[in-house]
Amino acid sequence: MKISAGVSFGLFSLAVAFFFAFSSSPALAEAMIQGEGSTPTTGVSAESIDFGVKNVGLLPISPLYFLKEWRRDIVRAMATSPYAETVFQLQVLNEKVAEVQKVAEFRPKDTSSIKKALENYGSSLVRTGQALDYLTMVSPQSISIDFLHELFSKTEKHSLFLTALAVEYTGDEATQTFFSSLESKLVSLTGGVFKSVSPDLAMSVLGIGESSSTPPFAGSFTASVASEATLSLETTNGLKLPVIGTSSVPTVFSESGVKATATGTESIAPKSR
Repeated sequence: MKISAGVSFGLFSLAVAFFFAFSSSPALAEAMIQGEGSTPTTGVSAESIDFGVKNVGLLPISPLYFLKEWRRDIVRAMATSPYAETVFQLQVLNEKVAEVQKVAEFRPKDTSSIKKALENYGSSLVRTGQALDYLTMVSPQSISIDFLHELFSKTEKHSLFLTALAVEYTGDEATQTFFSSLESKLVSLTGGVFKSVSPDLAMSVLGIGESSSTPPFAGSFTASVASEATLSLETTNGLKLPVIGTSSVPTVFSESGVKATATGTESIAPKSR
């Protein structure tokens, strides 16, 4: 059977597209975005955060990015259990924050491209939250201490990255609001899982409670997750106080500064020297 030249060229183009989508060479994906011979510009200090993604691959600003999403959809559809699907969704979320990092590195002044990558990450946050909610309902026994450690390790890094990246765009109020919404979703999905397990297990993974020598700082990701999970925190003055709600809880200070959050107490100002 003869294949026309047009069909042959189409098949060749598709093969090249898939090669770029799944290539193990980061340089190829970068060339798709930057153009051959260009040099990426360091844009944000957040680029130093290591998400453990060896090859970021195609970025959301690439016209071929849909191929990457197709592959993810196929893998997701082949998941054999809610746990397997959730683990994969967390992997995708981690890949997408790494994609935001790359876009910010290559196009530090292109806020529209960065926002597009952030919106892509935000969509994945919603999907990950749904997967985690479903997992806690149908298979709570699968949420092990290792799973909690992995979840918190990833989302804490994401929070650090978003905070660092937001510093670069302080003049854009709309972008700042968007950053805040992403942070809230991160806290919500992480805290929701920690709320579903025993308080002792949750506090052990978060490193808070009586066994902790250094209480979390108020406003930190750890304190926010503990608050979302309605856990109690050991404050710097030795009091064990319940934490309810999220970022609206009052602040407790020590002589060296902010140390923990608590509910139903008045703020204590640092001692004067």
